[in-house]
Amino acid sequence: LIDKMCGAEQFKERRFIATRYDMIFAKTDGGVIADAIPLREVTNVFLEDDCVRVCTQMGGYNSGRPYIIRLESTEEAARMFKVLSGMVRWAVADSKKRQKFILRFQNATRDAYTSSLSQTLVALLIV
Repeated sequence: LIDKMCGAEQFKERRFIATRYDMIFAKTDGGVIADAIPLREVTNVFLEDDCVRVCTQMGGYNSGRPYIIRLESTEEAARMFKVLSGMVRWAVADSKKRQKFILRFQNATRDAYTSSLSQTLVALLIV
């Protein structure tokens, strides 16, 4: 359980789950998901006393909103900071790898489609 700053400068108790791709905040009564942050859209993670501040990219899922997570001690905050920083680095690198793969696939598909051999085969099938 952590405290997450919500509107009006109030902290609310939330369950916190970190996966390979997301940070998920759930309400403590029933586990309903209250918010999520895609890790690939995190721009910065800062350590501030017993809090960890997570900044998200403008135009992303969270529209550049900062998140402040308060923990029980500065030691827990330091551990959370270290873990989240590593997870964000991995998620951003993984996202870039996936984008490169998709781009290579698109280029190979375009090259195959525009090649004279495939154009000839398509023309023969039409005739």
